[in-house]
Amino acid sequence: MKILVIYYNWELNPRKTIIENIKSFEKYLSCPVYYLNIAWGIPIWIENLKFDVVIYHYTFLGLKWVDGEKKLFNPSIDRLAKIQGVKIAMPQDEYVFSNLLCSFFKRHKIDILCTCFFSEDYEKVYPKDLTGIIHYMTVLPGYVDDEAVLNWKNKNSEHKFRKIDLGYRARKNPYWLGKLGFYKWYITEKFNQIKTDLRFDLSNDPKAVITGEKWYKFLASCRCVLGVESGSSLLDPEGRIRLSVNNYEKNNPNSTFSMCEQACFPGLDGNINLSTVSPRHFEACITKTCQVLLEGKYAGIFIPEKHYIEVKKDFSNLDQVIEKIGNIEYCERIAEQAYKDIIIPGNLTYKVFLNNLLDFVLSIKKTISEENNNKIMSKLKRREKHPYLCSPFKYFMLLSKGYIKMNLVKYGLLEFFIKKV
Repeated sequence: MKILVIYYNWELNPRKTIIENIKSFEKYLSCPVYYLNIAWGIPIWIENLKFDVVIYHYTFLGLKWVDGEKKLFNPSIDRLAKIQGVKIAMPQDEYVFSNLLCSFFKRHKIDILCTCFFSEDYEKVYPKDLTGIIHYMTVLPGYVDDEAVLNWKNKNSEHKFRKIDLGYRARKNPYWLGKLGFYKWYITEKFNQIKTDLRFDLSNDPKAVITGEKWYKFLASCRCVLGVESGSSLLDPEGRIRLSVNNYEKNNPNSTFSMCEQACFPGLDGNINLSTVSPRHFEACITKTCQVLLEGKYAGIFIPEKHYIEVKKDFSNLDQVIEKIGNIEYCERIAEQAYKDIIIPGNLTYKVFLNNLLDFVLSIKKTISEENNNKIMSKLKRREKHPYLCSPFKYFMLLSKGYIKMNLVKYGLLEFFIKKV
């Protein structure tokens, strides 16, 4: 079996979880895995390739965010539709522009959709008549990376030696993510208002963003870490709510969530159930950091007061939560239990997920046995390893762009970058 992963990345220092996700295919599957990073363009010869499985990674499908119609529907992208194989789409951030994805899935004849939605919302978000898809699989946004577990197995210090009592990083999400997105940053503000002798390192400031391996190091320096469910509670198929909210917030910078909801999407919040666990929750388990999580379901994986300290959504139990955070033995016991129940069994790893996915592929469709031209396959490998040789101008242009972004993020100018670059 041969697999092709189509992805998009030009950043010098992307989030650790993104790299873990992209590289999980070659790390944890025993069959040959090839990569096509379309950031460097899409060569004409790609049309002739034949694979058993073709993966459309979420970094590629994320092109929907800016000029999605133009970026996902053009002659260059259409070349990908000619690649033979069982086609699997793995979108994320599915709460907006879902209609655009539906059209893309139909155009590229996607066979299997790996979605973070649960079965009750499949047809609502991705109706068969718009997508042509008949095979769905509910997945998590990310999984446990075995390599990270191994790397941190002997690095985690006891809680009494950790310098930070409670840590967290977020950004002030726009209101078009719904109440679920609102909580992701509001929880920072609520805890920063608490007067306590505990050492907090909580921030929504873009200047304080932590990426790469530094994120694991930050977690490992914290006894506890805040968290909320991943996802959104508001479906916006065509992006109209997003546009309306952006305009409203621009004209009313001091507006509250309730004001914006009433003005832009009254009665619509909660029209989907896209609340699940985030890779962050697994990363905290790996570093044996006790999680302090907002009340939620967490895909049924995490159990309150067994795997995390629960914060009520109305924040009515903050006094009790602070008391628990101050109890070093209690926090360490919860962190150890989460590690024992969620990390050690190994059933939530990328390796297990990917092998289950391939079993699903084999259960619904025969794979392709034809071989590709060896020269073309070698070219595909060289392109992944040495992209500057295939597209030197584009490579150095995006390299410069990546350097600019890395520094703008460092100095808290990410929003400017998103709008201008």
